[in-house]
Amino acid sequence: MPEMTTYEQTLMATEGLLRRVGEQHWADWLKQDLIAWRTSRDVSHHRSAYGGMGSFNDVVICRMNHNNITSEQEPWANSLFEWLKAILFHLSQNPTQRVTAADLSKAVGRFAPSLAAFVGGEHAPGSMRGYAGGPVVVSGARCLTCGYAEISHYDIDNAIADELVPGLVFSSLC
Repeated sequence: MPEMTTYEQTLMATEGLLRRVGEQHWADWLKQDLIAWRTSRDVSHHRSAYGGMGSFNDVVICRMNHNNITSEQEPWANSLFEWLKAILFHLSQNPTQRVTAADLSKAVGRFAPSLAAFVGGEHAPGSMRGYAGGPVVVSGARCLTCGYAEISHYDIDNAIADELVPGLVFSSLC
């Protein structure tokens, strides 16, 4: 049996995450992608998941979508899912590519799959590729009438997850 590729590892990790939270449709889709890859080295089924209404790009892991997750886990699970999805999209363009964590951090952008699918192109602009890093931005809510502002625990967790998860994912896959 050939050595497992990063593409295959990422398919398995993403499928596992989706099964864990109860997102069966897309977990089953990724299982089919894995079978297509293992039997014929084909990525066309996976590539067809991106773009259009109800696509892989539209999946959000949250309690409101009846996923098996707590509100405290939502920002972490979504950050993990977004980065795994972006890596899958990148690797599906060259699924046998050997990559390092440094390669992924330069080439994979969180929003690249959505943007590329939206514009119909294979490549997102350079400004959308790579892990930008930089200062952590915490956003919250502010009343435009009275000026009252609030940052929730969810907002803080979301900012921390967006800072920590990419590097952890890149290094774990390589």
